[in-house]
Amino acid sequence: MKQTPLIILAAITTICLLVFACRKEIDYLIHDRDRVTPDLLESAQVWYLQRLSSDPSIPRLLPTWKDAWGIQSVNGDSLVIVPAPENYIGVKDISVRRFFVFKTDGVSVSDGRIVEFVGESFDVSSQVDLLLKHFRSDVVPGFTGIVLDYDVNYDLFDKKSYTGGQLDNRDVGLVNLSGYEMHILAKSKWTRRAPIQSMSREVISAAIPCPPYTETYNGVPGNLAGNCVITFLVYTTLSSNGCIASKTYNYLSHTCPVPEGSGSGSPASGSGSSGSGDGPPYGGGAYSNTITNNIKDPCINNTISNAINSPNLALELIDDIIKELDSDLAVDIQVEDGETNGNYPGEMQDAEITKVNGIPRKFSAKLVLDSSYVVDASQEGTVAIFIHEVLHSYIAKAGLIDGTNNIDHHQTMAEKYVAPMASYLQGLFGISEFDAYALSWAGLTYTSAFSDVLTFEIGGETYDKSDLLIASAAYMGRGGDGNLLNGTEHCSN
Repeated sequence: MKQTPLIILAAITTICLLVFACRKEIDYLIHDRDRVTPDLLESAQVWYLQRLSSDPSIPRLLPTWKDAWGIQSVNGDSLVIVPAPENYIGVKDISVRRFFVFKTDGVSVSDGRIVEFVGESFDVSSQVDLLLKHFRSDVVPGFTGIVLDYDVNYDLFDKKSYTGGQLDNRDVGLVNLSGYEMHILAKSKWTRRAPIQSMSREVISAAIPCPPYTETYNGVPGNLAGNCVITFLVYTTLSSNGCIASKTYNYLSHTCPVPEGSGSGSPASGSGSSGSGDGPPYGGGAYSNTITNNIKDPCINNTISNAINSPNLALELIDDIIKELDSDLAVDIQVEDGETNGNYPGEMQDAEITKVNGIPRKFSAKLVLDSSYVVDASQEGTVAIFIHEVLHSYIAKAGLIDGTNNIDHHQTMAEKYVAPMASYLQGLFGISEFDAYALSWAGLTYTSAFSDVLTFEIGGETYDKSDLLIASAAYMGRGGDGNLLNGTEHCSN
């Protein structure tokens, strides 16, 4: 009699196991899914691992291999589908799901992608099989939203936008910004509202002859820490001449690092897609763009730190330049003081592109400010040199990516970036527009953009080229009494 409960328990356990196994088979039948053979799953795992970057700066999304299944696409491709961790979306009308999609010949894997489906008033969770079967199709019945196609290292490969199931020409995508970037926006002269529920700012386009355009941010929670990552659904509109007319950033979610054991860094409830939150943010995660100040001289270090970290609207102008030259590449710039190889006031050294599977993923460079030069220069002059070298770095990156490396750096700066540099310096230091332009032209006087003209009109006044040379030199040197000819001493504030 004592054995009866054990026999009953064993029978119940066996029945449960059979039921759960049958439920999975029934699920396969209902959704027209196939079981993935161990050999084919191993092929997908090997393909994935062989192409996965070891660079810690690149966001890594981990497949949930145990839940893989197979399907046939409407294009006749055999696909292995592997779920991935999902994140919370805090907007009712937007839903997101992401998967690894491996193309096979039935025996081995020939291609693999991360695919994100973003539904606009379309529940992607209830239509997963429909979306996956129409992956890379021009028609997805009833679907309004976007499909983002990445490699396994989360580098964007392609994107398609749909309205009512048909391809459209909208420019829509996912973008991640840091909380620090949002703090700068909140302190800009275009808005002082906090928390940031809806805000707009005008952006000076670095691309000539495109005019300024408007960026609007909707639904952003206030008081986010600088190390939080905010995910937006971004709509870009273009004018008839191809220039950006506006960008609208609609808040989707945010994640914030938290101390171990203190809980999740994301909201835990609400509408839209939700999940474990164990993966990087949707949209490929946040690529690190880092300028590290390693200058040993404490006063000059303070000057450069203020230039990098000051929450001033002028920083947005440089940020727009960087965005134009940067796209989604991780950037690591180390700033040092020392001797330059060519006895220049500043110099970019050791520029390098790191590639993963032939795709550029990270740009690294060292910027050296000549110690013997900048110690006698003003804060304004030193920062002008620093920004000049930062632009050298980003322009060099563009050349390294396209493999030509034949860009005339100074001519490019002279033609496109003098005005943004001048606005940056004027906003940071409060100097006159003329002085800001004079400092921005320093180092560019051998370009045709400078040499081919006799005078410059700045602020409604006409100046000879010699006026600019004299003004910039005053910020870079000292008189016989040892005092600066113009500008602010390092460590004076």
